[in-house]
Formats: sequence, structure tokens, C-alpha cells
Amino acid sequence: MPNPENKPHDDSEVHEREFNPFPTPDAATAALGAQLGQLRRELARVQQAYANLVAACQAALTARHDGEPDPWWFIEDELPPTPPGHPLNTDSDSRRGGGGR
Repeated sequence: MPNPENKPHDDSEVHEREFNPFPTPDAATAALGAQLGQLRRELARVQQAYANLVAACQAALTARHDGEPDPWWFIEDELPPTPPGHPLNTDSDSRRGGGGR
């Protein structure tokens, strides 16, 4: 680097300008592409879970209208199991596998 004023040369200026904290465009594009793929898969999973829950709600409402004694099981079947120690976790209900009870 030219030094027209004959001042002592400071190498830190050069190193600061040479440092690039951003990845190359190709690496950044690849990373974003991978993240986009993960987000698409997660979105599809959430959309499917939501559609299943809506269908379960509709089935529960129909079952209630038809006089089903326990129409909630449609919804409970779509919910994840409650964690141990949770007030809603009653292991005594063995008629349903992994539902919300």
C-alpha cells in the first residue's frame, strides 16, 4: 500500500480489509438450500398434523351429534402423549394407545 505521507505503515488496516466474515456465495447458497429443505419438511409435517387434528375435531363433533358416549377420543388420539407427572396423564385408560390421556 502506498504511503505518501511517509508515516509508519500499519498492517492492521490491510488485515481488517482482507478479513471477510461472510462465506462465499456458493457456500452461503448451499447452506440456505439445506435450511430451506429442512423448513419445507417441517412445514409439511405441521400441515399434516393440523389436517389430522381438524379431521379429528370434525369426527368428534359428528360423533357427539350421533350420541357417541365419548366423542373426545377422536381428538385425544391425535394429541401426543402427556408427559409423566402431568395432571392429565392417567395411565389407567388402556383402551387407547398413545393419545392425549
